[in-house]
Amino acid sequence: MMSTGAFIPSSDVLGRYGHWRAPDPLKATQILRAENAHHDFFDVWSAKLRDLKEFGIGHLLYFHFLQWMSVLFVVLFLLVGVPQMLINTQGKYYASEDGGLKLTTLGNFGRVSIAHNHDGAADVRVADALFLRERNVTLAFLSDAGRRAAEHPFNKGHAIVAMSILDTAGAVVFFLVTLILILVSRRLCAEASITV
Repeated sequence: MMSTGAFIPSSDVLGRYGHWRAPDPLKATQILRAENAHHDFFDVWSAKLRDLKEFGIGHLLYFHFLQWMSVLFVVLFLLVGVPQMLINTQGKYYASEDGGLKLTTLGNFGRVSIAHNHDGAADVRVADALFLRERNVTLAFLSDAGRRAAEHPFNKGHAIVAMSILDTAGAVVFFLVTLILILVSRRLCAEASITV
């Protein structure tokens, strides 16, 4: 006897299907893959980027972007970051026995203040502090005027200019690689559209 309502009575279900049994997870996974997956599983290390076009152009472009950006950031780290870290290690503001990453930062040159002999990095004049922000910065610089000036093997101003040039070169390289990535991605899209 079939019910006319929205639900099938439990006696009909029991008669039609029998008692409930827990599904076998392995068999259920195999059936799910066979019925729903239109692709195979890819190995993380051996799969080629172009194999991912099977999932759609969005997945292909995403992993293509990740690949380019990972290489770009490693190159920028080696060409820009490492030289800047080496320049920063020449500063003597932090004690070398402290160790750590702070020795490789710009802070290792010390804060700019009148105690640092106006070595070209900045020229702070209290009389010219017309705005509140400038006055606060000046007061912060003067707060360490009693500290011994950091000793540098080269002019701090020249070091900061060199690091600024490195930063600018890194930004230009990033911009150029991004433009190249756009062109390569357009070509990749066109190829993927033809072969899908």
